Amino acid sequence: VNLQALLEDRAVSQMDAAWRVFLIGWFSIGSRLITGHLMDRIRPDLVGGVAFILPTIGCALLLVPNGGAVIQMAAIAILGLSVGGELGVVTYLSTRYFGMRSFGKLYGGVLIPMAIGTASGPLLAAKVFDQFKTYTPFLYLTITLMIAGGLALFTLGRPPVWEEAKAAA
Repeated sequence: VNLQALLEDRAVSQMDAAWRVFLIGWFSIGSRLITGHLMDRIRPDLVGGVAFILPTIGCALLLVPNGGAVIQMAAIAILGLSVGGELGVVTYLSTRYFGMRSFGKLYGGVLIPMAIGTASGPLLAAKVFDQFKTYTPFLYLTITLMIAGGLALFTLGRPPVWEEAKAAA
């Protein structure tokens, strides 16, 4: 939500910033397909860990002093890849580690913190900008939290194997 304002703060014109932010959607779509494909073939906890650590690279690129258009678009592409993969990772891992017995409750419980973060993140970013007149502290906070989340996913280990329920005769 704040990416366009962040780019404008880094002396990118409003129109150029809008065009660059436009890339997120395309990379997000591609990421959903790639992430799903990888989770079916590679340990999902590893794919999830990478998906959660990936935005740290995008944020770090946005921290590059006088980062030009190529660096900014690379950062945006990486952020788009992570946006597309994270929800799929959370859903997939929830079903693999907890089964399908109470999927509705589980999914709601997992999505509530994500929804809170999605709703409060832009407000926090704006508050940080108002306080410090830069988004830099928010980018460092994001990097720290995404590394913690990614490392937590890396420690999950292999998911359990669930027995399928017998069909009623």
